[in-house]
Amino acid sequence: MRSALYLLTESTDTRSLKNLSTGSVHEFGRMPNFVLIAEAVEVTGYTPRHIALLLREGHVQGKKVGKIWLVDLDDLKRHLQEMNELGNKKFDPTRGDSS
Repeated sequence: MRSALYLLTESTDTRSLKNLSTGSVHEFGRMPNFVLIAEAVEVTGYTPRHIALLLREGHVQGKKVGKIWLVDLDDLKRHLQEMNELGNKKFDPTRGDSS
């Protein structure tokens, strides 16, 4: 199986994911602050695996394009801030939310 190399490109109002091996481009339209997991790791300090888990469980917004996850960095930062504010309470199973 051959892996494809993708390039995330931006203009003022759209983003696209370009497959560098085939030249095909997938246009997303307006997607505020969506980034690859690798960039989200640098900003938040979370591991790629943890970010993927947050995406799969719906704790943060994102989009899967083929095998590539794009994560809404603003939503991930919101989640990080929420977890920091909760402190040790985030581990309390009786806190009443689904996070």
